[in-house]
Amino acid sequence: ADVLGDDARIGRRFLDALIGFGGGCLPKDIRALAARAEELGAHSIGHLESMVAELCEDIANDISRAADQLDSQVSA
Repeated sequence: ADVLGDDARIGRRFLDALIGFGGGCLPKDIRALAARAEELGAHSIGHLESMVAELCEDIANDISRAADQLDSQVSA
């Protein structure tokens, strides 16, 4: 990943992970992979997008709850 980040056409900012997802293109790439897998009959891989989306939502919710708890501790 560091080599890609050093490429001026890509840059490091496109490789930094977000909460649950990494890089700006990963969601699009997962959708493309899932669609192609469905076309080829690899249905278990075709469900990848929904599984990853559900996992990311769970992670975001966990982080939100942790931040709320931290905020309430700091405010107390």
